[in-house]
Amino acid sequence: MSKMTALAFIGVAHFLDHFFILIFPTAVLFIQRDWGLSYDQALAYGTAVFVAFAVGTMPAGWLGDKWGSLRLMRVYFPALGLASIATGFADSPTTLMGGLTLIGLAAAIHHPVANNLIVTLAARRGRALAVNGVCGNFGVAGAALVTGLLASAFGWRAAFIVPGAVSLVIGIAFLWVSWGTEYETRQSTDQTSDRQPGRLAMRPGLLRLLIAIALIGLFGGLVFNGVTVAVPQLLVERMAAYDITLADVGVIASVIFALAGFAQLPVGYLLDKVGPRKILLVLAAIEVPLLVYIGFGDPLVTPFALAILVMMIFGEVPISAWLIGHYISPNWRARVYAIYTLLGLGVGAAVVPLISLSHGATADMGAIFALMAPMAVGVLLAAILLPKSASDPRFANLLAAKA
Repeated sequence: MSKMTALAFIGVAHFLDHFFILIFPTAVLFIQRDWGLSYDQALAYGTAVFVAFAVGTMPAGWLGDKWGSLRLMRVYFPALGLASIATGFADSPTTLMGGLTLIGLAAAIHHPVANNLIVTLAARRGRALAVNGVCGNFGVAGAALVTGLLASAFGWRAAFIVPGAVSLVIGIAFLWVSWGTEYETRQSTDQTSDRQPGRLAMRPGLLRLLIAIALIGLFGGLVFNGVTVAVPQLLVERMAAYDITLADVGVIASVIFALAGFAQLPVGYLLDKVGPRKILLVLAAIEVPLLVYIGFGDPLVTPFALAILVMMIFGEVPISAWLIGHYISPNWRARVYAIYTLLGLGVGAAVVPLISLSHGATADMGAIFALMAPMAVGVLLAAILLPKSASDPRFANLLAAKA
C-alpha cells in the first residue's frame, strides 16, 4: 500500500470518526419523539458516547506506540461499524447508552494513531493535516444531513445501521489493500536529538508548549463539542417561525458545517509558512464576539453567524496536531496526541449534560453559546504562549523534525 493510499484511508477514517460521533445530536430529535421524552431527557443519554470517546484515547495512543498505528487502524473500521449497528437495535435507554459507549470507544482509536501516521507519512505536514481535517469536517456535516434524511425516511434506527454497514465494507477494503504493509513510526526519517525512546526530556520551553497545547485542548474541545452538539436544536428554535421540518434542520446544519470545513485548507498552508500563533490569535478573537451574538442576536441572522463561527472553530483543528508533529519526538507523539485528545474530549464530554441542564432551565439553546464565549477567551490566552514562528529560537531545541 502506497503512502498516498494510506493517507486517503486515514481521511475516510476521519470522516467516519466525526460522522458517527455526531449521529446522535440529530437522531435525538427523532428519538425523543418516538420514546415520548423531552429534548433534555433524551440528550442526556448522549453523554455516553463523548465520555467513551475521551476515555478510549489513552489506551488507543498507548497501543498505537506499542502495537503499531497501522495495525490499530485495521481494527477501527469494523469496530465502529459493528458498534453503530448495535446502537440501531437499542430498545431502551440503557441499551442505547451501551451502544453509544461502544461507538465512542471505537471512534477513540482514530485521533491518536491517525495523526501519528499523518506526520510520519506526509512530507508537508500542515497541508496533510488540513486536508485530513477537512475530511473530518465533512463527517460533521454529513452526520446532520444523512441522519436527518435517513431518520425522516426510515426511522432513527436506520441512521445508525446503514452507516455501520458502510463502515464494515470500508474496513474490509482497508484490510485488503493494507495487508503486509507496516509503517514503523519509531524509525521515521525524522531527526531528533532525543535518542532515548523511553524518556521525554524536559527541555527549556517544552513545559510552556505543553501547557499551551493542553489549554487549546481543554477550551477548544469545549467550544467545538458544544457548538457541534447544539447547532441542530438551536436551528429548530431559531427557525421555528419558518415552518421547517427536522430534515430541513439537518440540511441547514450540514451546509453550515460543509462550508466551514474548507477553513482548514488555508490554515494548513499558513501553518507551514508563518507558524500557529498568529493564526490562532485571529481565529479565537473572532469567535468570542460571535458566540455572544448568537446567544442573544437576531434569529434570522443565526445561520449566517453560525457559518462564520464554525469556520473559525474548524480552522483551529489542525493547529495542535501540527504543534505536536513539529515539536514532539516521534516515539512520544501518539501518547501526546492521546493526552491532548483526552483533555479536549474529556472536558468536552461535560458539554452534553451542561447543554441538557442549561436548556432545561432556560428553554433557550442560545444561552449555551453565550456561556462558551469565556471558553474561547481561554483559547485566545493559550495562543499567546505559542512560538511566534515555526523557527522561534525559544523552541528550536524542541524540534523533532523540520517540516
